[in-house]
Amino acid sequence: MGTKVLNDLLQGCLIKDRASQKLLYQNYYTFSMGICLRYSSGKDEALKQLNDGFILIFEQLSLYEDKIPFDQWLKTILIGIFIRQSHKGLHQIDFSKADPPKYTHHSVFSPHISYHHLLTILQRIPQTLRTFFNLHAIDSYTFEQLSNLFMISNEHSRAIVTEARIRLAQHLPKTMPPPSFSN
Repeated sequence: MGTKVLNDLLQGCLIKDRASQKLLYQNYYTFSMGICLRYSSGKDEALKQLNDGFILIFEQLSLYEDKIPFDQWLKTILIGIFIRQSHKGLHQIDFSKADPPKYTHHSVFSPHISYHHLLTILQRIPQTLRTFFNLHAIDSYTFEQLSNLFMISNEHSRAIVTEARIRLAQHLPKTMPPPSFSN
């Protein structure tokens, strides 16, 4: 979408023009759904969060400054929804349920795993673990950024990401070559 077209749509959304809101939603649906699917437990939850996200976007659009690309601002809003949800479950993580991984350096991002399969595996782990894993491994947040965002220690953020990796590794097929986790 061109800059002028996007700016016209955003201006329409600012005056609450339904046609502009619908076009913005339609143009960013695939991008937004991709983000929501990574952070949610399934398509129904992803769609709910996507819709909640767009309501929030339309309500807060006056705060958007075009110094950053719109898609980055949109992504930040959507991820923020999942971060707020994860704050609630932060202290409910049971680190004793998972067996330690048999391999020490694995990555879920093996060339042997399709994107769809990765989503399926991600959606099997608890919301907070999924959010931490996504923020760290996919969206490149550092442990320090995670600890500041969630107001926890660096060690606690590392422990949560490690727990997410352990849980993810438990869902990998036994016949699949061991993937390597990157830090």
